[in-house]
Amino acid sequence: MSDQFIREIEEDLRRDRLKKLWDRYGMVLIAGAAAIVIGTAGLVFWGNYSERRAAEAGDTFIAAIEASRVGDNAEATRLLNNLIESGGGSYRPLARLRSAALLAEEGDVAAAVAAFDAFEAESNDLLLSDLARIRAAMLLVDTAPHAEIKQRIEDLSGAESAWRHTARELLGLSAYRTGEYGEARRWFDAVLGDPTAPPNVRGRADMLLSLIDGEQAGEPAAAGEGNAS
Repeated sequence: MSDQFIREIEEDLRRDRLKKLWDRYGMVLIAGAAAIVIGTAGLVFWGNYSERRAAEAGDTFIAAIEASRVGDNAEATRLLNNLIESGGGSYRPLARLRSAALLAEEGDVAAAVAAFDAFEAESNDLLLSDLARIRAAMLLVDTAPHAEIKQRIEDLSGAESAWRHTARELLGLSAYRTGEYGEARRWFDAVLGDPTAPPNVRGRADMLLSLIDGEQAGEPAAAGEGNAS
C-alpha cells in the first residue's frame, strides 16, 4: 500500500474518533465555553456596576457634606440615610459617622453619643471604630465623670495608637475640668513629650499646664480678693 493510502486511512480513523468524542462530549464543551464567556461577561458587568455604584455613593456623600456646610441638615440627613440604607459601599461607615456628627451639631448629644457607640460596637474597621470612640469622648468631655472618659479612651493614648494625641488631650481636659490637676498634668506632659504631637495640640497642652500652675499657685484666689476690695 502506498503512503498516501495509509495516510487516508489514518485520517478517516482520526475523524471517526473525533466524531465519536464530539457526539459524546460536545455539549459539555459548549456548556463549559459558554460558562467561561458568561462568567467573564458577568465579572466585567459587575466591575462596571460596582464602579458606577461607588461613584454614585461618592457623589451622594459629597452632596450631603455640601448640604451640611450650607446649613441644610435635613437634606444632609436624608442623603446620609440613603447611603446607610442602600449599603453605600465604603461610604456607608463614613455616612454613619457623619450622621452621628449631625445629631451633635443639632444639639442632640445623647443621640449622637449613642450613634457613635453603636458604630464602634458594630464596625470591623479598627481605625474608624476608634475614631467613633474619640468623637463620643469629645462630646462627653465637658459633662461626664473623668472615670468614664478614661474608661472610654485611655487605651487609645498609647504610642501605637493613631489617635493618641487627641486621646491624651481629652484625658487631660477631663481631669482638668474635674480638678484632678496631677492627672491632668500627666496627660499634658505626655502630649508635650511626644515630638510627633501636632503643634496646635502641643500649644493647647502648654497653655493648660500654665493654667494649672497658676491655679495651684493660688492666682485665682488672689484675683478674687482683688475684685472684692
